[in-house]
Amino acid sequence: MMNTSIKAAVAGLGRIGWRHASDICKTEGLGLSALCEPNAELAEKAKTEFKVPVYQSYEKMLEESEADFVVIATPSHMHFEMASKALEKGFNVMVEKPISPSAEEAKKLKSLAEKAKRWISVNQSFRYRPDVAYIKDIIKSGLIGEIFQIHIYAPGGFTERTDWQIWRKFDGGALSNWGVHLVDAILFITEQEPVDVFAKLDRILDKGDAEDSFKVIVKMDNGCTGEAEAAKSFFNKTHWHICGTKGSIIGEFDPLPVMKIRVQYVADGKPETKTESFDFSQQQYTSQLLPHYAALVKNLNNGNIPPVTIDSVIRTMSVLDAARESSAKGQSVRII
Repeated sequence: MMNTSIKAAVAGLGRIGWRHASDICKTEGLGLSALCEPNAELAEKAKTEFKVPVYQSYEKMLEESEADFVVIATPSHMHFEMASKALEKGFNVMVEKPISPSAEEAKKLKSLAEKAKRWISVNQSFRYRPDVAYIKDIIKSGLIGEIFQIHIYAPGGFTERTDWQIWRKFDGGALSNWGVHLVDAILFITEQEPVDVFAKLDRILDKGDAEDSFKVIVKMDNGCTGEAEAAKSFFNKTHWHICGTKGSIIGEFDPLPVMKIRVQYVADGKPETKTESFDFSQQQYTSQLLPHYAALVKNLNNGNIPPVTIDSVIRTMSVLDAARESSAKGQSVRII
């Protein structure tokens, strides 16, 4: 029988929230203790599926639940208020990305957590993708030397969204949805501090008022530049292109869902190439939540803070804030 010493409650049972609940049940050392979903039909379905109390009132769940932490998996504009309430009630909190609309609100949540002597973390799931882990290991090994450029592009295609993600009032837009992943991956891999941002946000296809395309260029304190891009107008663009002083890394979907990574470097004065492939349809790669929750359990059981720290999340959100300001002003923005 699976050890479920750490209990979690999940608020919000859309596509992502359902995955949180399901993967919590699959993680050794974690157990699902309660769910919250205002939609009566979904709530009833969840009762049958997960066999735990399902609340339609978030406040009532916070009053009655004995969970060790609460997962906030509702639409983005609800994250800040719901996370605040959970912290004030004495719960630890895991928020689905993005943590909040801005770095300022993320800092407020950090202060609330410190005041309550609780932790707050975010599901920055790209950190647990196999290609990210592989690339980070290659860079740490020194095989391609010191990194001076890193580019990451979201898979493109002319696909129009029609959900809440196309509206600013819901904290929608490609930057909040995709940019938070791509920028976070750049900062996670390089382990450098961002100092300057230039960005251009566009709305190409979606009918809402939020951007559906973006380009963000980040300069690091060591001179390395990172570029994150998502657009409605390109197909199958190279996903990764990383340049080092001794070689480079190229990652492409060849085709979807298989990621092929080529590492080109010099050994004994001769050019060499090594390749690795990751099939994202394989069971071990279909969810980045499973390795994230496994890492969370390990850290908590060892008396450590969650692996995705609030300070690292604030750093990512600071870049997104600067990107919006840069696009509005048409000039680069310094991160203070």
